[in-house]
Amino acid sequence: MSTAKSSHLPTVSQVESPGTQARVASLALFVCVAYYLGSRVGLALTFQPHPISTLWPPNAILLAGLLLAPMRSWWVILLAALPAHVAAELQGGVPSIMVFAWFLTNCTEALIGAFAIRALIPAPLRFDRFAHVVTFAVMAYFATFVSTFLDTALVKLIGWGEGDYWDLWRLRFFSNTLATLTLVPVIVIWGSSRGMSFGRAPLSTCPAYPPIPITIPRCCRRPEG
Repeated sequence: MSTAKSSHLPTVSQVESPGTQARVASLALFVCVAYYLGSRVGLALTFQPHPISTLWPPNAILLAGLLLAPMRSWWVILLAALPAHVAAELQGGVPSIMVFAWFLTNCTEALIGAFAIRALIPAPLRFDRFAHVVTFAVMAYFATFVSTFLDTALVKLIGWGEGDYWDLWRLRFFSNTLATLTLVPVIVIWGSSRGMSFGRAPLSTCPAYPPIPITIPRCCRRPEG
């Protein structure tokens, strides 16, 4: 009888301590503020009549938040980004239907990337290991590649802005990839140093990572014409 009862009791790993809850709350607050500021920057870099920003930080901020948080708390991170997203985009004059469509595609990109990276690399993600850096870069490309089809399709379906489907696809893919590859490592390393990481070991800075941002601008230039 005691064995049966004990099997229904939560394990130590299932019980979040007040310290863990405080770290999740701090991370959620950071994501909310950073996402709002990143959205304002991205909207400022959106040049009409194209509806796609030339650099879009919010998705990178959201992905970094998910990588720093335990998976059971991902919903908290996504929820923290919602008011920041709505406030920033409504202030930028984006119609309501496009606001929520973009939140859907932003979350889709971040979740694809976070799930893929967590599946291939047990926590913590370390930017001082070449294999981790390569995996992160490949999965960042993959998540942006897949989500960009949905994002661009919704832009064309809703009719927000102007531009050919593939021109918008290329602009969105390159702007989001550049933001992800440059911002996520910085945020993850900084967040880990501030005690926001929930991995089994501390992250450290990366001698293997710097070549990646150097090569990205060369491959992310928008095609002429």
